[in-house]
Amino acid sequence: MKAGKAAGLPLKNVQAVVANYLDGGMTVKNHRASLKERFAVMRSHYGLPLTLVMHAWFVLRAVGHKLNKGA
Repeated sequence: MKAGKAAGLPLKNVQAVVANYLDGGMTVKNHRASLKERFAVMRSHYGLPLTLVMHAWFVLRAVGHKLNKGA
């Protein structure tokens, strides 16, 4: 909305819910399904070996962040 207003686009109240997000975020089931889908997309684009290397980097980076946060 901010970008639209800045661009001079007309804003109109439609008196309806346009986006209804889950309160508190994604469920574990939906999150796991999205991770599996992301892995499949990466595998199709980059191949299995590179996708596994990239995911190993994600894990190492997450561990590093946890260790730095706790220190």
